[in-house]
Amino acid sequence: MGPEELAAQVSHLVSLPEVCLRVEDILRDERATAEDLAEAILTDPGLTARLLRMVNSAFYGLSRRVETVSHAVTLVGFEEIRCLVWASAATEALRGLPVEGLDVDAFWRHCVFCGNAASALLGRRNRRGREADLVAGLLHDVGWLVLCHQVPDRAASLLGISGDGQGKRLIRERELFGFTHAQAGGALLRLWKLPESLWMPVEFHHEPWAAPDHAERAARLHLANATAVVHEPFAPGDADPPGDDYPADPRALEIWEAAPAELEEAAHQAGERLLETMEIVFSGYATAY
Repeated sequence: MGPEELAAQVSHLVSLPEVCLRVEDILRDERATAEDLAEAILTDPGLTARLLRMVNSAFYGLSRRVETVSHAVTLVGFEEIRCLVWASAATEALRGLPVEGLDVDAFWRHCVFCGNAASALLGRRNRRGREADLVAGLLHDVGWLVLCHQVPDRAASLLGISGDGQGKRLIRERELFGFTHAQAGGALLRLWKLPESLWMPVEFHHEPWAAPDHAERAARLHLANATAVVHEPFAPGDADPPGDDYPADPRALEIWEAAPAELEEAAHQAGERLLETMEIVFSGYATAY
């Protein structure tokens, strides 16, 4: 069974809410206004609350509080709001997926840390698209949810690999399945009709040099994941990466032309924003843990 078949089985169990389809329809309409987009988002109270918390968070650092969704759309932009809608809807949908052999809290902390680190790497270059990098980071390892739900015994054996966990685990994944968790994650996001600019970096975050397109975002995701493996590991084999450096492939460093100091600063920012982002993405996180 290939990654598409496994992802399809998960997709039958969890799907993105109707509001995502409405948002997509609105964004395809050249005549759409901020009020049109806000009206669609307001049909989902939980999404509305999470969106406003994000816009008012340190991630944006706005000088005054944003009280309405239409104001948020005007300030942040249509494409950015679209990314935040995807992030909120996808993570909320996947939280309810039953999985075995996975520390779910550690998993999502790892993903949030990765998303924050990826957006921080881009932010250092003062380039747009931080929201998309945050979403890609949040979703970069959803393939593990696919594997832990569909083939829990084999997935658990992979998560237990120690030592050079990342490298050995990828080799073992290919031996066991013929594909990796990254490919399973990419397949799920394609089924959900997320754009290529998001699913392709997720699918190639362990080998961004092989990505047919969006290699820079895939490289940032690879580098951000390397920092997350050290600071917020979700599997036992990730806890002790070899050496003192982040376990990043030099080819990814070349693609993004990043210095080790940039990774350290991105990791610092990701750590500072971790709990706030967890609380935004997963309402009530701070009180639950």
